[in-house]
Amino acid sequence: MAAGIGQAHADLADRNADLHRANEAKVKFLAMMSHELRTPLNAIGGYTELLELGLRGPVTSAQVADLARIRRSRDHLLSIINDILSFTRADAGHLTLALSDVHVGPLLADTVSALGVDFGANAVKVIVEPTFETAVVRADVNKLQQVVLNLLTNAVRFTEPGGEVRVSVTVTPEDVHVHVRDTGIGIPADKLDAVFQPFVQVDSALTRQVGGAGLGLAVARELATAMGGTLTVRSEVGVGSVFTLTLGRVLQPAAVGMRTGRNKDPQMDDIADERKIDM
Repeated sequence: MAAGIGQAHADLADRNADLHRANEAKVKFLAMMSHELRTPLNAIGGYTELLELGLRGPVTSAQVADLARIRRSRDHLLSIINDILSFTRADAGHLTLALSDVHVGPLLADTVSALGVDFGANAVKVIVEPTFETAVVRADVNKLQQVVLNLLTNAVRFTEPGGEVRVSVTVTPEDVHVHVRDTGIGIPADKLDAVFQPFVQVDSALTRQVGGAGLGLAVARELATAMGGTLTVRSEVGVGSVFTLTLGRVLQPAAVGMRTGRNKDPQMDDIADERKIDM
Protein backbone atom coordinates (compact mmCIF):
# COMPACT_ATOMS: atom_id res chain seq x y z
CA MET A 1 0.00 0.00 0.00
CA ALA A 2 2.82 2.37 0.93
CA ALA A 3 4.53 1.63 -2.39
CA GLY A 4 1.28 2.30 -4.26
CA ILE A 5 0.76 5.64 -2.51
CA GLY A 6 4.34 6.60 -3.23
CA GLN A 7 3.93 5.75 -6.90
CA ALA A 8 0.70 7.75 -7.06
CA HIS A 9 2.46 10.77 -5.57
CA ALA A 10 5.29 10.36 -8.07
CA ASP A 11 2.84 10.15 -10.96
CA LEU A 12 1.05 13.25 -9.71
CA ALA A 13 4.33 15.13 -9.45
CA ASP A 14 5.21 14.10 -13.02
CA ARG A 15 1.83 15.31 -14.29
CA ASN A 16 2.23 18.62 -12.46
CA ALA A 17 5.70 19.03 -13.96
CA ASP A 18 4.34 18.31 -17.44
CA LEU A 19 1.53 20.81 -16.90
CA HIS A 20 4.00 23.43 -15.71
CA ARG A 21 6.19 22.89 -18.79
CA ALA A 22 3.13 23.11 -21.03
CA ASN A 23 2.06 26.38 -19.41
CA GLU A 24 5.58 27.77 -19.76
CA ALA A 25 5.64 26.83 -23.44
CA LYS A 26 2.19 28.33 -23.99
CA VAL A 27 3.17 31.65 -22.42
CA LYS A 28 6.42 31.84 -24.39
CA PHE A 29 4.66 30.96 -27.65
CA LEU A 30 1.93 33.55 -27.14
CA ALA A 31 4.44 36.21 -26.12
CA MET A 32 6.40 35.54 -29.31
CA MET A 33 3.26 35.56 -31.45
CA SER A 34 2.13 38.74 -29.73
CA HIS A 35 5.35 40.45 -30.77
CA GLU A 36 5.12 39.11 -34.32
CA LEU A 37 1.52 40.30 -34.67
CA ARG A 38 2.08 43.71 -33.07
CA THR A 39 4.83 44.64 -35.51
CA PRO A 40 2.70 44.64 -38.68
CA LEU A 41 -0.32 46.02 -36.82
CA ASN A 42 1.73 48.96 -35.56
CA ALA A 43 2.95 49.52 -39.10
CA ILE A 44 -0.65 49.55 -40.32
CA GLY A 45 -1.49 52.13 -37.66
CA GLY A 46 1.49 54.30 -38.56
CA TYR A 47 0.83 54.35 -42.29
CA THR A 48 -2.87 54.95 -41.67
CA GLU A 49 -2.04 58.05 -39.63
CA LEU A 50 0.29 59.29 -42.38
CA LEU A 51 -2.51 58.96 -44.92
CA GLU A 52 -5.05 60.60 -42.60
CA LEU A 53 -2.74 63.59 -42.16
CA GLY A 54 -2.44 63.98 -45.92
CA LEU A 55 1.33 63.50 -45.89
CA ARG A 56 1.07 61.13 -48.88
CA GLY A 57 -1.21 63.46 -50.78
CA PRO A 58 -4.73 64.87 -50.43
CA VAL A 59 -7.48 62.52 -49.25
CA THR A 60 -11.22 62.91 -49.53
CA SER A 61 -13.61 62.95 -46.56
CA ALA A 62 -14.82 59.48 -47.54
CA GLN A 63 -11.24 58.20 -47.58
CA VAL A 64 -10.61 59.75 -44.16
CA ALA A 65 -13.65 57.88 -42.82
CA ASP A 66 -12.36 54.62 -44.31
CA LEU A 67 -8.92 55.18 -42.80
CA ALA A 68 -10.53 55.77 -39.41
CA ARG A 69 -12.30 52.40 -39.75
CA ILE A 70 -8.97 50.75 -40.58
CA ARG A 71 -7.38 52.32 -37.50
CA ARG A 72 -10.25 51.20 -35.25
CA SER A 73 -10.02 47.67 -36.62
CA ARG A 74 -6.28 47.65 -35.98
CA ASP A 75 -6.82 48.89 -32.42
CA HIS A 76 -9.47 46.22 -31.89
CA LEU A 77 -7.08 43.48 -32.99
CA LEU A 78 -4.42 44.81 -30.63
CA SER A 79 -6.88 44.77 -27.74
CA ILE A 80 -7.75 41.14 -28.47
CA ILE A 81 -4.04 40.24 -28.54
CA ASN A 82 -3.52 42.02 -25.21
CA ASP A 83 -6.48 40.22 -23.65
CA ILE A 84 -5.27 36.80 -24.79
CA LEU A 85 -1.74 37.42 -23.53
CA SER A 86 -2.92 38.85 -20.20
CA PHE A 87 -5.30 35.97 -19.59
CA THR A 88 -2.67 33.37 -20.47
CA ARG A 89 -0.12 34.94 -18.15
CA ALA A 90 -2.61 35.11 -15.30
CA ASP A 91 -3.80 31.55 -15.90
CA ALA A 92 -0.21 30.29 -15.87
CA GLY A 93 0.71 32.26 -12.75
CA HIS A 94 3.05 34.59 -14.66
CA LEU A 95 1.27 37.81 -13.75
CA THR A 96 3.60 40.35 -12.16
CA LEU A 97 2.38 43.46 -10.33
CA ALA A 98 4.12 46.78 -9.72
CA LEU A 99 2.01 48.06 -6.85
CA SER A 100 1.77 51.72 -5.90
CA ASP A 101 -0.76 54.13 -4.40
CA VAL A 102 -3.04 55.23 -7.25
CA HIS A 103 -5.54 58.09 -7.23
CA VAL A 104 -8.54 56.68 -9.07
CA GLY A 105 -10.08 59.93 -10.34
CA PRO A 106 -7.24 61.08 -12.62
CA LEU A 107 -6.75 57.54 -13.90
CA LEU A 108 -10.41 57.31 -14.96
CA ALA A 109 -10.34 60.72 -16.63
CA ASP A 110 -7.12 59.95 -18.50
CA THR A 111 -8.42 56.59 -19.70
CA VAL A 112 -11.68 58.01 -21.04
CA SER A 113 -10.00 61.04 -22.61
CA ALA A 114 -7.42 58.90 -24.40
CA LEU A 115 -10.15 56.71 -25.91
CA GLY A 116 -12.73 59.38 -26.59
CA VAL A 117 -12.41 59.17 -30.36
CA ASP A 118 -12.90 55.41 -30.36
CA PHE A 119 -15.95 55.65 -28.12
CA GLY A 120 -17.33 58.35 -30.40
CA ALA A 121 -17.55 55.88 -33.25
CA ASN A 122 -20.36 54.17 -31.33
CA ALA A 123 -22.33 57.43 -30.77
CA VAL A 124 -22.46 56.67 -27.05
CA LYS A 125 -22.13 59.36 -24.39
CA VAL A 126 -19.49 58.55 -21.76
CA ILE A 127 -19.76 60.52 -18.49
CA VAL A 128 -17.16 60.49 -15.72
CA GLU A 129 -18.58 61.74 -12.44
CA PRO A 130 -16.33 63.70 -10.05
CA THR A 131 -14.16 61.58 -7.81
CA PHE A 132 -12.98 62.64 -4.36
CA GLU A 133 -9.29 62.73 -3.58
CA THR A 134 -9.82 60.09 -0.90
CA ALA A 135 -10.35 57.47 -3.65
CA VAL A 136 -6.84 56.03 -3.48
CA VAL A 137 -6.08 52.33 -3.95
CA ARG A 138 -3.03 50.10 -3.83
CA ALA A 139 -2.76 48.73 -7.34
CA ASP A 140 -0.67 48.26 -10.44
CA VAL A 141 -1.52 51.40 -12.40
CA ASN A 142 -1.21 49.74 -15.82
CA LYS A 143 -3.26 46.71 -14.80
CA LEU A 144 -5.89 48.95 -13.19
CA GLN A 145 -6.09 51.01 -16.36
CA GLN A 146 -6.54 47.81 -18.38
CA VAL A 147 -9.44 46.73 -16.15
CA VAL A 148 -11.13 50.11 -16.59
CA LEU A 149 -10.50 50.02 -20.33
CA ASN A 150 -12.00 46.55 -20.65
CA LEU A 151 -15.09 47.55 -18.66
CA LEU A 152 -15.60 50.74 -20.67
CA THR A 153 -15.06 49.03 -24.00
CA ASN A 154 -17.51 46.28 -23.07
CA ALA A 155 -20.11 48.80 -21.89
CA VAL A 156 -19.88 50.93 -25.03
CA ARG A 157 -19.89 47.88 -27.29
CA PHE A 158 -23.19 46.61 -25.93
CA THR A 159 -24.92 49.99 -25.70
CA GLU A 160 -27.05 51.18 -28.60
CA PRO A 161 -26.17 54.47 -30.35
CA GLY A 162 -27.56 57.38 -28.35
CA GLY A 163 -27.14 55.45 -25.09
CA GLU A 164 -25.01 56.35 -22.11
CA VAL A 165 -22.14 54.92 -20.11
CA ARG A 166 -21.55 56.52 -16.70
CA VAL A 167 -18.46 56.02 -14.54
CA SER A 168 -18.70 56.82 -10.84
CA VAL A 169 -16.73 56.10 -7.68
CA THR A 170 -17.90 55.54 -4.12
CA VAL A 171 -15.60 55.45 -1.12
CA THR A 172 -16.06 53.60 2.17
CA PRO A 173 -13.65 53.49 5.13
CA GLU A 174 -12.22 50.22 3.79
CA ASP A 175 -12.77 50.18 0.03
CA VAL A 176 -13.02 52.14 -3.20
CA HIS A 177 -15.76 51.06 -5.63
CA VAL A 178 -15.57 51.96 -9.32
CA HIS A 179 -18.96 51.60 -11.03
CA VAL A 180 -19.38 51.41 -14.81
CA ARG A 181 -23.08 51.75 -15.67
CA ASP A 182 -24.52 51.42 -19.14
CA THR A 183 -27.93 51.67 -20.75
CA GLY A 184 -27.21 48.66 -22.93
CA ILE A 185 -29.02 45.44 -23.69
CA GLY A 186 -28.52 43.94 -20.23
CA ILE A 187 -27.68 40.38 -19.21
CA PRO A 188 -30.18 37.64 -18.25
CA ALA A 189 -30.02 36.68 -14.57
CA ASP A 190 -29.02 33.10 -15.37
CA LYS A 191 -26.07 34.34 -17.47
CA LEU A 192 -24.47 36.74 -14.99
CA ASP A 193 -21.77 34.31 -13.87
CA ALA A 194 -21.02 33.22 -17.42
CA VAL A 195 -19.88 36.69 -18.57
CA PHE A 196 -16.67 36.31 -16.56
CA GLN A 197 -15.81 32.93 -18.08
CA PRO A 198 -13.15 32.96 -20.82
CA PHE A 199 -14.40 32.51 -24.39
CA VAL A 200 -18.01 32.18 -23.20
CA GLN A 201 -20.48 34.21 -25.24
CA VAL A 202 -23.73 35.08 -23.48
CA ASP A 203 -25.37 35.78 -26.81
CA SER A 204 -23.23 34.39 -29.58
CA ALA A 205 -25.23 36.02 -32.38
CA LEU A 206 -24.99 39.47 -30.80
CA THR A 207 -21.35 39.02 -29.88
CA ARG A 208 -20.51 38.18 -33.47
CA GLN A 209 -22.16 41.44 -34.51
CA VAL A 210 -20.21 43.62 -32.07
CA GLY A 211 -16.96 41.66 -32.17
CA GLY A 212 -14.66 40.48 -29.42
CA ALA A 213 -12.97 37.29 -28.30
CA GLY A 214 -14.99 36.88 -25.12
CA LEU A 215 -11.93 37.52 -22.94
CA GLY A 216 -12.24 41.14 -21.84
CA LEU A 217 -14.31 40.55 -18.70
CA ALA A 218 -12.42 37.38 -17.82
CA VAL A 219 -9.15 39.30 -17.97
CA ALA A 220 -10.65 42.18 -15.97
CA ARG A 221 -11.72 39.84 -13.16
CA GLU A 222 -8.36 38.02 -13.14
CA LEU A 223 -6.51 41.34 -12.83
CA ALA A 224 -8.89 42.61 -10.15
CA THR A 225 -8.38 39.42 -8.14
CA ALA A 226 -4.60 39.63 -8.55
CA MET A 227 -4.69 43.14 -7.05
CA GLY A 228 -6.71 41.88 -4.07
CA GLY A 229 -10.03 43.18 -5.36
CA THR A 230 -13.30 41.92 -6.79
CA LEU A 231 -15.33 42.51 -9.93
CA THR A 232 -19.10 42.01 -9.81
CA VAL A 233 -22.09 42.76 -12.01
CA ARG A 234 -25.77 43.65 -11.66
CA SER A 235 -27.96 43.74 -14.73
CA GLU A 236 -31.48 43.87 -16.07
CA VAL A 237 -32.39 42.90 -19.61
CA GLY A 238 -33.40 45.92 -21.65
CA VAL A 239 -32.28 48.35 -18.94
CA GLY A 240 -28.52 47.97 -18.68
CA SER A 241 -25.70 46.68 -16.50
CA VAL A 242 -23.52 47.90 -13.66
CA PHE A 243 -20.03 46.45 -13.29
CA THR A 244 -18.35 47.26 -9.97
CA LEU A 245 -14.63 47.02 -9.35
CA THR A 246 -13.76 47.02 -5.64
CA LEU A 247 -10.23 47.57 -4.33
CA GLY A 248 -8.89 48.20 -0.85
CA ARG A 249 -8.62 51.87 0.07
CA VAL A 250 -5.32 53.49 1.07
CA LEU A 251 -5.93 55.82 4.02
CA GLN A 252 -2.54 57.54 4.04
CA PRO A 253 -1.23 57.43 0.47
CA ALA A 254 2.37 58.03 -0.40
CA ALA A 255 3.36 60.33 -3.24
CA VAL A 256 1.30 59.25 -6.21
CA GLY A 257 1.86 59.67 -9.90
CA MET A 258 -1.80 59.50 -10.94
CA ARG A 259 -2.95 62.59 -9.02
CA THR A 260 -4.30 66.02 -9.87
CA GLY A 261 -5.09 67.45 -6.45
CA ARG A 262 -8.29 69.08 -7.73
CA ASN A 263 -10.91 66.99 -5.95
CA LYS A 264 -11.21 67.25 -2.18
CA ASP A 265 -13.04 65.44 0.57
CA PRO A 266 -16.86 65.75 0.76
CA GLN A 267 -16.42 68.07 3.78
CA MET A 268 -14.50 70.60 1.70
CA ASP A 269 -15.85 73.13 -0.77
CA ASP A 270 -13.55 72.60 -3.75
CA ILE A 271 -15.39 69.85 -5.63
CA ALA A 272 -14.69 69.34 -9.29
CA ASP A 273 -17.39 69.88 -11.87
CA GLU A 274 -18.80 66.79 -13.49
CA ARG A 275 -16.63 65.77 -16.40
CA LYS A 276 -18.71 64.99 -19.45
CA ILE A 277 -17.41 63.69 -22.71
CA ASP A 278 -20.04 63.77 -25.44
CA MET A 279 -19.36 61.28 -28.18
